Amino acid sequence: MEQKIMFDYLTKKISVMDKEMLPYNTSYDCVIRQFRNLEKTGNEWQLTFGYLFRDLQFFEAPFSFFYVRVDYLRQISIYYDFTITIFDKDFIKYTNFSGKANSIPFFLNVLNFINNFIELHNSFERLNLELLKERLNVVGRVSLLEILKSIRFEIYESGATRVGKDNVFWNEVVFWSYNDLDYFKNLLKTFLTESFHEPNVIINDSIEEYHIAIENESASGRSFNRRLLVDKELETEINLRLALWFEKNFDANQYECDLFILK
Repeated sequence: MEQKIMFDYLTKKISVMDKEMLPYNTSYDCVIRQFRNLEKTGNEWQLTFGYLFRDLQFFEAPFSFFYVRVDYLRQISIYYDFTITIFDKDFIKYTNFSGKANSIPFFLNVLNFINNFIELHNSFERLNLELLKERLNVVGRVSLLEILKSIRFEIYESGATRVGKDNVFWNEVVFWSYNDLDYFKNLLKTFLTESFHEPNVIINDSIEEYHIAIENESASGRSFNRRLLVDKELETEINLRLALWFEKNFDANQYECDLFILK
């Protein structure tokens, strides 16, 4: 059963950047498929990659696609020990990376993530490999819902006196988040600019606040100082706009690449 499960995982196609990633050598019509040879010793499975020809001769060869080559993969008890070689986009520079994945799907998530990172940044030199090793088993699990929950906002109402004219009143919405990734902050500012207007950015205790003025009106009423406003209908409208806009514009791959970039 364990052998069948591993074969099933490794023979599925891996989609990265909308391309088929598993290597298939079409230049040799004698090649049936890339073959994974399994050898078991005790509770360990050792995988050897290569090609199986029509005469059933097996030739060992690395398992490679795009910018990653799998040099070693072994199942030890409940985890998968691996060593890979990571190339830059020009296939000139390279580095080795080793780790332990909790499962084959997590291992494949790491390979897909690294390919996305190289595609975006051209090289592995900005990839924080130490952080990647620490958080190996959360790669590929970005939750848009959790990201939306990290966006906070408060609504205020303000008034100002104008001599000889009606006083002016407006609502102000202040957005902020403890998420300090550049990609995320730029995305939030783009949302505000497209949905309302370019925000006024204010740094408050090292947190960037984005101030938006909405619903301006003039009236003869008495002005008042800025105060917190509870408006459930407006809150619901803003949350709906956020969800719809981020669902359309959020790129999970780019967000995740920003998580593991060297600062």
